[in-house]
Amino acid sequence: MQQYIFIVGSMRSGTSFTGRLFGCASRALYWEESNIIWKLFYNEFNIEDEIQLFLKFASMSWRIKGHEYPRHEFNHFHTFLNHGLRVDPDLASYATLKGEELIKKVIQHYKKKSGFTTLIEKTPTHTLYIPEIKKRFPNAIVLHVYRHPLDVMASHKEYNAKYKIPGWDVVKAANAWNDYFAQGCFNSTDSVSYHGLVFSKVIGQQLLEKYNLEWNENTDKLYSTVNQINYRNWHTRLTKKEVWQASQTIDWDLAERVGFYPWE
Repeated sequence: MQQYIFIVGSMRSGTSFTGRLFGCASRALYWEESNIIWKLFYNEFNIEDEIQLFLKFASMSWRIKGHEYPRHEFNHFHTFLNHGLRVDPDLASYATLKGEELIKKVIQHYKKKSGFTTLIEKTPTHTLYIPEIKKRFPNAIVLHVYRHPLDVMASHKEYNAKYKIPGWDVVKAANAWNDYFAQGCFNSTDSVSYHGLVFSKVIGQQLLEKYNLEWNENTDKLYSTVNQINYRNWHTRLTKKEVWQASQTIDWDLAERVGFYPWE
């Protein structure tokens, strides 16, 4: 690969949209929340991890190639090998490899087979491991995506309600944002505003051009799905009490570094 881009940022801050923006480029291989990097640092791989890693790679590559296999079909290793042999026989030969050797082989495979020049990996929790990522990938770009903290709180609340995830707490979410934002601010190599990306195609185009990736019809389709009215009304998801609680917890001195201030 000619370049590696790790997209980081707090949960619900726009990392998914940013990753998909990059993933639209024909020469970009996009891995969404592969959860592999930090495991390598601490040698926490076991066979089940490696099987899940294979399934992640396979589902990503097949989706890019236009093969629409539902995720639930990848329920055990033999199923993966059957699909893998049908779609790409060479993948099956990597089944005996371990850890970092496996990842290097898979990257080499896609570079050789598909002509990808850029690997994009997006995982919010990698924000807490940026120094380790830089150590392992010294030439990598670590792109920090940031969003107004109260919008992040509102998005957290809606997401947890939608998927019936118990235990949402605005103060805990605000503290988490402080931790993630500080790590992203001080350790990343580049940054972009989620609000800017959503409301301006020009910013999206400039970001892709910066990393020698093209804007195409897939990028236009991605932007056609954006509901800007919806993005302007995130604050309505929070009650006045929740806004007050979050505002008492958010590190506004830190937030002001990128022009974020409390809501009036």
